[in-house]
Amino acid sequence: SDLEDGKLDVTYYTVYNHGINGLLLFISFMISRMPYSCSNGGWVILAGILYLGFSLMQFLFRWGSFEPCEGYEDQRDCPIYEQFDWHKPLRTALFALIAVAIGFVVILLYSGLAALRNCCTSGQTASGEVAELQKEDMEDIHNVTEPLNKPDKAAATAWPLRVPRDV
Repeated sequence: SDLEDGKLDVTYYTVYNHGINGLLLFISFMISRMPYSCSNGGWVILAGILYLGFSLMQFLFRWGSFEPCEGYEDQRDCPIYEQFDWHKPLRTALFALIAVAIGFVVILLYSGLAALRNCCTSGQTASGEVAELQKEDMEDIHNVTEPLNKPDKAAATAWPLRVPRDV
């Protein structure tokens, strides 16, 4: 295969999906105020494990791929990604372990980047801004002395209910 021969065909589609898209997500993360911590990273690991399980099911049920691949006569034996080819279980398990290890490193890296982003901005985290807004709302509630519009109990309970035709 091309991967084992050291030849890899890089297409625009590959560059966009793995490079440009990742860069846009990184920029979005850095300019947003979305709270992030290591505990959020568990979802990334879970998604990776689910994908690994899906690729194993794809192998066991012989779902194959849309395009024919090299090394397999029957298209139903083609893996989704060459790296996760369960016909070669040792190599696939090694790739899976490396992917999980990289996942943990990326989670720690993003936790550090979130902390850096939060300390370099206005000094408040997004959750701190929300707490401040909620505190202001609670102060407004306590300062209310009488309702703005009093409900008319007699009109609300009259039967039959009269609704104007022009509504």
